[in-house]
Amino acid sequence: MTLKSLTINVIMIAVSIAVSALAIEFGTRFLYPALAPSGQIRFVAGKGDMPDLGPKNTTLRQIKNTGDFDVSVKFNKYGLRDSKDFAESTPEDYFVVGDSLSFGWGVEENQRYSDLLQAVLKRPVYNLCIPGGFDNFEKTINYAKQHGAKVKKLIMAISMGHNLAIYEDKGKAEDKPPPPTALGFLRSIKPILTSNSAFYFLVTSFIHKNDGLKKFATDWGLITPNLEGIAHKAYSPAVIESTAQRAARLARQYDTLVLIAPSRALWFGTEEEKKTARRIHREFIARLAELGLKVVDVRTTFEKEADPLKNYFVNDGHWSPQGHAAAAKALIKYLGAPGKKAP
Repeated sequence: MTLKSLTINVIMIAVSIAVSALAIEFGTRFLYPALAPSGQIRFVAGKGDMPDLGPKNTTLRQIKNTGDFDVSVKFNKYGLRDSKDFAESTPEDYFVVGDSLSFGWGVEENQRYSDLLQAVLKRPVYNLCIPGGFDNFEKTINYAKQHGAKVKKLIMAISMGHNLAIYEDKGKAEDKPPPPTALGFLRSIKPILTSNSAFYFLVTSFIHKNDGLKKFATDWGLITPNLEGIAHKAYSPAVIESTAQRAARLARQYDTLVLIAPSRALWFGTEEEKKTARRIHREFIARLAELGLKVVDVRTTFEKEADPLKNYFVNDGHWSPQGHAAAAKALIKYLGAPGKKAP
């Protein structure tokens, strides 16, 4: 076989594979329109002082391929998930800022703790939450204020599993990434496939529902079991101090109540790992108190139940409707019933 004919054959095979892949992908979208990437939740990255936001005036779906949730996510004209207009707010209203957990990842809007709190307090509670960290918290608050939000009373939710970090010396050189591997490549393209392929979503949904295939995918590292995926953090006084100071800088600008969202690491792992998680949790809250911040610890409410992990989805680290209800209960207990003056 000549080089020319070999090249032609390779091109024909590549074209055939591409055409087949496109046919499968668009066939999946036709048969299962709910899985089309265009209808799946996505965010618009902020630039400069702009926070990350959702696409404005858009209703999307948020579906977990393990079957944990399938919910509607409606972004308002500001790109936030709240049916109310914060331009109509008053200084007596509450605003909640936090990451994906307080955004209500995996639950319907009316199941979030902010909405449950609003129903009891009988006063607007505006949700400014979007996936991200402290920098995005601050940008989102400023963005809301620029559009008429009268932010005075703030509930700042800190996720112990994600928001604790060193917030200084961001320009420090990072460690070099490990050399690429075939498995690493598969993991790296997973977010791309998740966001752009309906067929990938369909296949992975099937794998999660088949014990044999799920075990195979887990053994090969393509799927991380829910609890085994918990990132146990090493104890670091520097991380605790840096995060506490970052939280305090934002909190002092408002009448702030800090809501502590506990890490699942408190209840899973070796005894030494759980001991470390408890130490981090305890010392971080103590440091916030030393800095004069008001704190509500949801861990206490979670542990009143038989199994704290039931407040999370089985295959996802975010709070289930039960977890949001528990968080709302903790806030309501602290703030008091309607008619009583909040602290």
